[in-house]
Amino acid sequence: MCPSPDTPATTTSVAPLLHGAAHFDPATCNGRTLYQLLTGGVVPRPIAWISTMNRAGVTNLAPFSFFTVVSIDPPIFAVTQVYPGPHRKNKDTVVNLIDTNECVVNVVSEGMAATMNATCAEYPPGTSEMDVLGVKAVASSVVRVPGVARSAVRFECTLRDTMDIGNGRVMLLNVVHIAVDKAVLGPDGASIDSTLTHLVGRLGGDAYTRTNDQLTIKRPTAL
Repeated sequence: MCPSPDTPATTTSVAPLLHGAAHFDPATCNGRTLYQLLTGGVVPRPIAWISTMNRAGVTNLAPFSFFTVVSIDPPIFAVTQVYPGPHRKNKDTVVNLIDTNECVVNVVSEGMAATMNATCAEYPPGTSEMDVLGVKAVASSVVRVPGVARSAVRFECTLRDTMDIGNGRVMLLNVVHIAVDKAVLGPDGASIDSTLTHLVGRLGGDAYTRTNDQLTIKRPTAL
């Protein structure tokens, strides 16, 4: 069943939870429950605000929070589109990426959060969210797709591969250029000071988190 009754701990080395645990079997849970558990438990999630361009040159802008780094050298991102229904319709972002092989991953600061959220709306195909919402674009250095001018960090990318896994489509992106606002660079000029970017992250439901309140813990040295 989903959920199943709590089961007592079988070892004394694991401290019991204060209120016990609810247990869920993914094989018997419906999609909505799984989505709520996964997006509520895997938090905070970084937001990739992806700009693309169709063959006619019309831009598209949409956020994805199923997003992470999968390789440093070479630098590769993974972004996942989850199909909302059985029709398995690709979002404009995916269609454009497959057609043109290019995009820009823009980071999202708190001051842009409302506009980013507005780009989640269902616009007719071929509509430019940048134009509709007045998002100022900036020319990229390597790819033809423009980035978001106010984004503190912009990763210009090319499509490496796509793969369908379950009800999701994973897109692997090669990072071919990185543009960083000088105002958020660290003292060495080659790192990013995360206390200056004021980025937001995705939580469950309609909730977001700020990155202004940070905790610093030094990595342990080898014994």
